[in-house]
Amino acid sequence: ERDNIAVLQRLMASGKYAPDIRKAGYVIPPDGAIRLDGGIDSIEIKGDIDLKISYRGRGVTAYFEIEIDGKITSVLYELDKNLDIVSSAYFQTNEKNKNERVTIPQAEEERLLKIVQKELEAFMKKMYQTLYG
Repeated sequence: ERDNIAVLQRLMASGKYAPDIRKAGYVIPPDGAIRLDGGIDSIEIKGDIDLKISYRGRGVTAYFEIEIDGKITSVLYELDKNLDIVSSAYFQTNEKNKNERVTIPQAEEERLLKIVQKELEAFMKKMYQTLYG
């Protein structure tokens, strides 16, 4: 089994794979920003949810927005090499237009994690096919 984190780290470490990532249909920063940052700082994956991923240190940060209880909720997950949650945060904008942290039921977190894992695995598979297919 490939180590998803190692693969992602290699893809994002420089601009080397930028054309391939774009060719596979994913959104990444422009080449100038990649050169300036010394690598790809984020990849946007359009799917069941519009996911923005980045590689930080030893794990993946996944960010997306989803409607929960009729409110737009910003979701931030830190994932380990098995794509399991290390930490999670949920924010909604309150009546005073301030972001406030909210909690969601465990079952909802598990459902969202499964979607994130599915999107990341599909991304890895597509990139593998693009690079080695």
